[in-house]
Amino acid sequence: MVKKIALWVVFAGVVGLLVFGAVNRTSAKAGGEEPQGKARVEEANSGQNGRGGSGKNDPERQEADDLHLAANEDHDWVEISGSVAAIDADSLIVEADDESSLEISGRVWRFVQEEGFVISIGDQVTLKGFYENGEFEVSEINDLTSGEVLPIRDEFGTPLWSGRGH
Repeated sequence: MVKKIALWVVFAGVVGLLVFGAVNRTSAKAGGEEPQGKARVEEANSGQNGRGGSGKNDPERQEADDLHLAANEDHDWVEISGSVAAIDADSLIVEADDESSLEISGRVWRFVQEEGFVISIGDQVTLKGFYENGEFEVSEINDLTSGEVLPIRDEFGTPLWSGRGH
């Protein structure tokens, strides 16, 4: 009999801790702060902005989160001229006037396609943007052949597809 009472007390204690943890976590998420006793160490160490499971393995979301940091940075804006060398469903290749190649792919290229921007092989283009972590981040595509201009990022470098650009 004592054994059963002890097991029920342990069971009640575990359930109580689980309920307390759930309430604490829910109130912390609703209030926008971390639950008591939990530090934001994962943000500093992992570079994942403290996001939960689904955001950590989503490269598109991670890219967007990283690019939102651009609003707090000053960029050295550059302009690159060239011609369109190749286009497919996954990327746009621009052969720059200095004979280097730039590939526009991933979320940026999908945004360009979603906006209905039409560009053809051989079109002369000007790409405005900035370098971040050694990669060129396109801010605007200007098709000199057709005269079409497509802004991709705002003046702070925040992507317009993020919903925070305007």
